[in-house]
Amino acid sequence: MKKFTILFISLLIINLVRGQMIQETVDSNPINPDLPGSIKNDSLLKNNKTYPEIISLSDFRSPKTQEYYERLFYTCKVWGFVKYFHSETANGSINLDSILIQKLPDIEIATSSAEFNQILLNLINSPGDPALPTIPLPVVPDSLKYNLNLGWFQDKVFSQLVKDALDTIRARFRPRPHCLVGEAFINGNPTFDADILFNSNTVLYPDQSLRILALFRYWNIINYFYPYKNIIDQDWDTTLTEILPLVTEAQSATEYDLALLVLAKRINDSHAFTMGGLLTPFFGTFYPRFTAASIENETVITRVHSSVSGIKTGDIIRSVDGVEIDALRDSIALYTKGSNDDAVSSNVLNDILLGPNGSFNITTENENGIFQYTLQRNWSPANYANFQLNTGPVWFDTVVNQGCNFGYVDMARLTTTQVGNMMSGLWNTDAIIFDLRNYPQGTLWSLVNYLFLQPIHIANFTVPNHHYPGVLNWYDAFIGSYPSEVYHGKLIVLFDIRTISQAEYTCMGLEQHAGSIKIGSKTMAADGNVSLIYLPGNITTYFTGLGTFYPDYTPTQRIGIVPDIEIRPTIEGIRQGKDEALECAFNCALVGLDNSFEYDEQLRIYPNPFVTSTRLEYFLSQSSGVLIEIHDINGKLIRGLPDEIQSAGKHSVEIDGSKLQAGVYYCRLITNNRLITKKIIKIR
Repeated sequence: MKKFTILFISLLIINLVRGQMIQETVDSNPINPDLPGSIKNDSLLKNNKTYPEIISLSDFRSPKTQEYYERLFYTCKVWGFVKYFHSETANGSINLDSILIQKLPDIEIATSSAEFNQILLNLINSPGDPALPTIPLPVVPDSLKYNLNLGWFQDKVFSQLVKDALDTIRARFRPRPHCLVGEAFINGNPTFDADILFNSNTVLYPDQSLRILALFRYWNIINYFYPYKNIIDQDWDTTLTEILPLVTEAQSATEYDLALLVLAKRINDSHAFTMGGLLTPFFGTFYPRFTAASIENETVITRVHSSVSGIKTGDIIRSVDGVEIDALRDSIALYTKGSNDDAVSSNVLNDILLGPNGSFNITTENENGIFQYTLQRNWSPANYANFQLNTGPVWFDTVVNQGCNFGYVDMARLTTTQVGNMMSGLWNTDAIIFDLRNYPQGTLWSLVNYLFLQPIHIANFTVPNHHYPGVLNWYDAFIGSYPSEVYHGKLIVLFDIRTISQAEYTCMGLEQHAGSIKIGSKTMAADGNVSLIYLPGNITTYFTGLGTFYPDYTPTQRIGIVPDIEIRPTIEGIRQGKDEALECAFNCALVGLDNSFEYDEQLRIYPNPFVTSTRLEYFLSQSSGVLIEIHDINGKLIRGLPDEIQSAGKHSVEIDGSKLQAGVYYCRLITNNRLITKKIIKIR
């Protein structure tokens, strides 16, 4: 059996700064010793601490290990099902957490399958008989039941008595209020605020039974209530087999806390903040007096406080405390949350900057050579967050050298009480730039009343049904009112990897304006209110509790907001003090006042990535022949749309990709005088 290992590496939940909030089948032997669950690296040095290998499964367990973890695997599933589907656990007459704590030692020492099944049967029957139903079970389409897979009832590990007991609960279940599950608001994300038993504020290293309870609680909440469980990378059963030994064999509070970080990472969610326990004191909470970003595959210093000497904007970080930066990033990434690779990379970079209060060593490189410095980490998260804020006006207008009038709004600092004055001041501009490379202050709901003549259908949500575990409901969201007059200029929306959650939702609203243009790069791709899980050891962790989709059901999670014009910063631009995305926005061509702008060069493909179909939008300045081709990554022509003459103006073509394999393709738009190629991605 491969070793299940965890490496101590420097890590902390990075969004302290923001402060925000498939069916699966398993056989009778799901614990595969060859699963890719082990994590092993050489020791690293960071923050003057050495982080060695901490868990080796073979060091702690007998040859019965596989059988023991198989039993825990199925106990987790049985316990979670009874907890959320039995009428007596729903009404609070019995607490199944306490029952589990009592049964776990017996499960470990059970000498036979029959003895194990008897323990399971006692656990299942502990709440008593489930209530007899008085109404039919509601009919739910399969498309909304992807979190409700109970096929494991028939696995050979269970005796017939256990199968029958589980089937009885299933047959008698009817949707009902549950004492441990609620909703944050009507049609809102699920809450588990009452599920705090054994979440001690003083016991940071829970005993083995409580650690197993923590894993079981988290796994089942995600299993039944995570609206994005169907798009996580790793099968959720596989994650259970991976994390079981890491949690069970943790030899310290820190080992346990790190195991939970690995668990949270597996849901592929930029909202998976995990904090508490010993994470904060162990990893540190202080920042240096500079910021950095991942630019052109390098770790680049983007801003330096005036009190810091030596390093400068545009320097490339080569090492921290003697550890080469790429090795450090790769190791930290094993534990860092994120909806996609860009999100993980951004979060890793923040983790690198964090550390204990005091000095650290850094090696940088610029056009003049390689340099070493000793700097200080002595900024709190609040200091660091304030340093990242703009210091100029919250909004302003300016006439650019091409002759048009732009308004600019810093959405991080604009408050709802300021929206009216801001719109009044910028009412006669040709365009307003809304900078969302930050986290806004809930201003969208006020802004729409100045932009749209009637309420807009902003999104569709998949809402976990807190009365029916495993089932989701569709909810259509509309915002806005019926103003007598609206703004008629262009809207230019700026965003990048710093744009998350409410910021992404704000983009979704603003981009519905007829004059909107989106400029920037990939966002954090986590949109929807967050739900909180309490775990033993004083750990709290979050997940995205609502599934957020565009009105046409285009997904947002893991994809993010797709720009019309992609602009990423460059190292050279950073060194010259340029804001390249903002410079692109301050262009009269975008508002139609400069004929030098040729919109047909901005072929728009949306959604991209896509699942079944995508749409091409383009503009022809004059009548032209048009040919559209789809090529695979090797250049082979996969599909072509007939060459035809099209009139001047805006055009739209739907591309059916339902029969394409997941992967990367290239779309070519060929006109009389242009060839435009863009990459498109089918995600499944």
